[in-house]
Amino acid sequence: MTLKPMQGGGRLKSTAAALTFVLALGAGTAFPEALAAAQGASGSGYEAAEAFGDHTALAVAPGLMLLARGAAAYAASDDPESLPWNARPEFLAILGIALAAFLLKDFIPFEPLQKLLAASEEGFMYLLGALSLGASLPSLAPLLAPLAQEAAGQAAALVFAPPAHAQAGEAAYALASGAWAAAAQAVAAVAGAAVFAVTWCVANVVNVLLLVSPAFAAPVLKGGRAAAAGALAALQAVHPLLGLAASLLVVLLCILVVRWSFRFTVWGTLFSFDLLTRRWRIPDPALAWEGAGLGAQAFAGHEAARLLGVPKRSLGTLRVRDGALRFAWRRFLFFAKEVQVPGPLMVFRRLAAPALGFRDPQGKVRVLFVFRLRHRGHEELLRRALGAWAVEDSAFSPVRAWAWLKGLFGSRGAQETAW
Repeated sequence: MTLKPMQGGGRLKSTAAALTFVLALGAGTAFPEALAAAQGASGSGYEAAEAFGDHTALAVAPGLMLLARGAAAYAASDDPESLPWNARPEFLAILGIALAAFLLKDFIPFEPLQKLLAASEEGFMYLLGALSLGASLPSLAPLLAPLAQEAAGQAAALVFAPPAHAQAGEAAYALASGAWAAAAQAVAAVAGAAVFAVTWCVANVVNVLLLVSPAFAAPVLKGGRAAAAGALAALQAVHPLLGLAASLLVVLLCILVVRWSFRFTVWGTLFSFDLLTRRWRIPDPALAWEGAGLGAQAFAGHEAARLLGVPKRSLGTLRVRDGALRFAWRRFLFFAKEVQVPGPLMVFRRLAAPALGFRDPQGKVRVLFVFRLRHRGHEELLRRALGAWAVEDSAFSPVRAWAWLKGLFGSRGAQETAW
């Protein structure tokens, strides 16, 4: 192989960490002033802080916090008929049963069934996220709108406030506080949805880890996420501004790792979909049409990140074009990137999804790309479509596992060459 390790990732991480620190300082100094101004003008500053804290906690643990929030509203209400949909007893009963079922599945001793249910829970997480956002955003946006209007007015005053432009400053301030009223609420709604999406994406990593973790790790992972959401709720109960500061810190930390979390969530979603639908039973038509150059979807592995500079677990397409194998992917689904993959390469048959890579001089398997689970069992099609020169069993393939088991009860030579 003529591949060389890529360099220069440390500077980007240091810059991101410094930017997060600056944003945290700015939020900690500027937001309380805007909050106090909005509270003095409308009396809703603390309500906005409480709503933002609830919003963040819902994104961290949507199922648990949606149930707790609805149950608290139901217990405090004197008129159950006037309650919103998320505090209705029918909805709370259905949600409670679903959460209890997914909690009990972590104690099923049969590992394959547990993984199937974990894939179902990954899909259920999307439904919980949509329900939590629908329950939180309508109450959060009207409270954040005065803050957005105040911030817009202060920004306009800073720009046009010098004496030479006093009239322009007054006009700009009037425009910001009047004509932008509807726009401020729309911006608040978009910002609230974006904050929720970023935080939910990072919290969803727990569900993806359940797909690849042993059974005993599930209570630890879920308990940690529930503890984080409970801590946010407890700090908010002590004082709304304390809960707001903790929520801002959580959001800023989530922004720092959202790129990795997004790629991990995409991988977990497609893995769950392929597992539940058993897509590997039917060959991918893109591979069956030889010569069409449609390629196969794959995720970048550790070696692709180290040697080609492709972010790990980036979803893309491997295809042969102009006589060369290329990997094309998009950053955040928008910014197209492409890299040429030098050969020769081999397709490795593994326990789950096949992989594309090579063996180093010591004979160790180096994985560049991992295909989707739907390509399991179609390694020969992958080899022909991508121009790989061989299909080989990796250390954990079913073929080698069966050979090793036969070696336990057969000849010594069969056992030694099984792996």
